[in-house]
Amino acid sequence: MSRSFLPMMLTVTAAVGVYYYWSVTLGLNDSAGMALGVGTAVVLSALFARFRTKK
Repeated sequence: MSRSFLPMMLTVTAAVGVYYYWSVTLGLNDSAGMALGVGTAVVLSALFARFRTKK
């Protein structure tokens, strides 16, 4: 298993969680929920890339 597997799974889980919370739990616009989920994934991905230890 590669070193990037855990950060990738955390990013995907957070993006899906944001979309689910926005669209299903709050009952708001699906497109906005998808946009927020993608934005969350981009931010988390950038944070994981920044804090990854260099070889």
